[in-house]
Amino acid sequence: MERFWDVMAAAEERYAPVRAEIRRRLALAKEEARREREELERRWAAREAQRRERERVCLARSGRCHALARELEELGQGEGLVSVRWETAARERVVSECSTPADPVRFGQWWTEVAGGRWRSPGEVPPPSSSSPGPADGRGHSGSDYGGAGGDFGGGHSGGGFSGGFGGGF
Repeated sequence: MERFWDVMAAAEERYAPVRAEIRRRLALAKEEARREREELERRWAAREAQRRERERVCLARSGRCHALARELEELGQGEGLVSVRWETAARERVVSECSTPADPVRFGQWWTEVAGGRWRSPGEVPPPSSSSPGPADGRGHSGSDYGGAGGDFGGGHSGGGFSGGFGGGF
C-alpha cells in the first residue's frame, strides 16, 4: 500500500504543472469573457444613451415644431403665406438627429407627423380652416386663393429660425 501512495504522490507531482496551466487558462478565459461582457454592456449603454438623447431632441423639437406650425398657419391666414422653403441644413439636421440606421426618417414624413394632420407636405402651408375668418368674397380658401409669400426655416441650435420678412426667429 505504501508503494501505491508513493506512485500517486509522484503522479500528482508530475501533473501539478498541467493543473496549474489549466487553472491559468481557465482564469484567462474567465477574465476575457468578463471583459467582453463589460464591453457589450458599455456598447449597449452607449447606444441606449444615444437613443434616449435622439428621443429627447426629437420631443423637444416637436414641441417647437407645433408652435412653428401654428405660427405658419397664422401667417397663412393673416399674411397669405402658402409655401415654405426649408434650409437644407435644417432638413439634414432633423434627419440625422431623428433617424437610426434601422429606422430612417425622411424630413417630409417627420414634419407632417409633428406638425399635425392638416399639413400635407412640409413645403405647403395648409389653407385656413373653414371656421377661420377669411375674405368676404365667398370664394373660400384653396392654395391659389391667397398669396405666395415664403420664408426660409433653419435648424440653428435653438430649433429653427424663420426669415422671410415676417419678423424674428423661432
